[in-house]
Amino acid sequence: MDISAKLSFNKPVAPLQILVAVLPFLTGVFYEWQSALVAVVLLAMIIIDIVRNKRFEVDYGLPLFFTAAIVVFHILTAFWAVDKGLVWMGVIKFLPLPLFVLAATKKEDLLRFVPHSGVLMTLLSFALCWIEGLKGHIIVSGRIAGFFEYPNAFAIFLLVCLILVLFKEKITVVDWVFAAIYVAGIALSGSRTVLVLSAVTAIVFIIWVKDKKIKIISLIAFVLAAAAAGVYLFTRLDSIMNGSTFYGRLLYYMDALPVILKHPFGMGYYGYYYSQGSFQTGVYSVVHIHNDLLQILLDIGWIPALLGIVMTVRAFIKAEFQSRMIILMMVLHMLFDFDMQFISLGRLLSGNLLQRPMIIRLIKPCCRLG
Repeated sequence: MDISAKLSFNKPVAPLQILVAVLPFLTGVFYEWQSALVAVVLLAMIIIDIVRNKRFEVDYGLPLFFTAAIVVFHILTAFWAVDKGLVWMGVIKFLPLPLFVLAATKKEDLLRFVPHSGVLMTLLSFALCWIEGLKGHIIVSGRIAGFFEYPNAFAIFLLVCLILVLFKEKITVVDWVFAAIYVAGIALSGSRTVLVLSAVTAIVFIIWVKDKKIKIISLIAFVLAAAAAGVYLFTRLDSIMNGSTFYGRLLYYMDALPVILKHPFGMGYYGYYYSQGSFQTGVYSVVHIHNDLLQILLDIGWIPALLGIVMTVRAFIKAEFQSRMIILMMVLHMLFDFDMQFISLGRLLSGNLLQRPMIIRLIKPCCRLG
């Protein structure tokens, strides 16, 4: 069953569907206090479900193992972390991920309202950026950042929304309107990585779509969008030609690799930030390394990172085409940014992994109470 933008509300609305759509507006759940609040909500949902159904089914599979490993290994780093006092902040930060997997065992259409969420956030951002008191939150360095307060996170969120409305059997007029809004938001975000991923997505869509009329219209739209993007990027030629961001990230990665080899079980939450002065070969100070795989290796070590790789590869192989596109685009972006620090983006990926029947067959009930 495809997950797509649906205006019909004739089906029952699950609380988890609403939660997934709302959380991106909470700064993407970037801060620890937000994670604590979300964890309480998810725990309450699980308890209510137990009381209501008088039973508790736990589905075990790689998504649960991986998300649980993130929390467990953050706890274990308390013995060797660079800053032991921050270990529990890391536990709180990522606790919603395994709770989300547990709460999602009914396999609802978890991303049902995410496309609407993307449209609403984009339109609100266009409107609110003119208000002086809010401008600093919506606009960051001249780029639209949505409610994430970070343009790159906003852009990849909109790209996921774009895939949801386009890669399905029947595309409606509403879907095309939604798609146009997403493309405008991505362009104004100024995220070069997501612009490239969007171009790849557009090319794949033109090849994938079967309807010849849609194929031709999409090709024309792609050419026009590429031309518009070219004009827009030309106006920002100075910033584009400045490769300091790209080369800076390569420097982060090169400096971090020997540290990863020396600390196979990680350095704990914020360990990379507080210790980078002892191994950096350039002048920089960054909280996150802008690569989620390396961040996991640095924070909690090789075992959770390996679980994450196996889970993603296995899910990609078993998933349907739409899910494959979401997984591929998100994973590629995660290799150049810190999406996992925005828990709502991690939830989008895990929600997508849990959605597909081929993946669901890999998950079996392990315990039942009552």
